[in-house]
Amino acid sequence: MPIMTNLPQINLNDNENTRLRPGILNQARCRKEGIGLAIGDAITKTASPEFHEIEIERLRIKASHDEAQALYNAERRGETKGEEKGKKIGEEKGKKIGEKIGEKKGEYAKALEIAKKLLNLGDPIDKIIVATGLNQNEIESLKDSD
Repeated sequence: MPIMTNLPQINLNDNENTRLRPGILNQARCRKEGIGLAIGDAITKTASPEFHEIEIERLRIKASHDEAQALYNAERRGETKGEEKGKKIGEEKGKKIGEKIGEKKGEYAKALEIAKKLLNLGDPIDKIIVATGLNQNEIESLKDSD
């Protein structure tokens, strides 16, 4: 609930009184013109040196808080960007690895297919080993699967 109060006299030409709190100048003009002021903040009831010290300290604390908040927000944005970049890099690496694995499986399946055809044609195992790159056990297991 607002409190009606009388403000102390403020020299309108004194930068020290009006520099820290622009509202003081407006309050002084209202008083000069005979307009009553409703003020809810007890600190603004006086323009004493204590007021200025308190106001300066409040502004310092606010600036410190604002700086900490800005750093926190920047850190979060950096973390988010880093996570997105990391996901993208991980997906690209995973895709490359998956492609290599798929190629190897495809090459192996093709070698098995060729070995089976060469076995059916009656080629010797030594020749099939050279032609396909498969080992003797892999080729002999093809013989048994028929």
